[in-house]
Amino acid sequence: MIAQRMALLLTILTLAAPTTLIAQQEPPVQAGDRVRVTAPTIDPDMLVGTLVSLRADTCVLKVDDLWLPLALPRTSVTKLEVQRGRKSKAGLGAGVGFVTGAVIGGLLGSYWGQESCGWMEIPCIKKPAATVLGALGFGLAGAGIGALVGSRIRVDRWEEVPLDQLRITLLPQRRGLSVGLRVKL
Repeated sequence: MIAQRMALLLTILTLAAPTTLIAQQEPPVQAGDRVRVTAPTIDPDMLVGTLVSLRADTCVLKVDDLWLPLALPRTSVTKLEVQRGRKSKAGLGAGVGFVTGAVIGGLLGSYWGQESCGWMEIPCIKKPAATVLGALGFGLAGAGIGALVGSRIRVDRWEEVPLDQLRITLLPQRRGLSVGLRVKL
């Protein structure tokens, strides 16, 4: 008898846990979020602004360039992105700096390197070694400078919200309609 009760309790807890976890997750997009909307039938350019509301048939957006909110039919929206903070361009800066420095350093090393070294010439570096050393040295220095410059450049980080994740339905009730929101994970 105790084993059956324990099995029943374990089953209930196991089934209840995912719903608790789903309920704790925030929805992919909320009113007040900064969004980018692609609606080619309304405007060929991407619309950027603040989401006012998201209804079953309409997406209301306060576009940055307009002083009135814009109501978009949900069927016209082909892409929806939400701003999720900002990120730096340090990695890109390091890559560009490394390539630029390596090219310049390789050319300088090739210019300063010697074709042949005599047995008495002690500070002698041949052209291939000078080219590689110049490319590595200047490349690493360029990567450091590029990372420093890139870290100062901050851009918005956008996350696409799959449109099939947002299903808003109207359900008939005895005294009117109820609104249901389904978030597909």
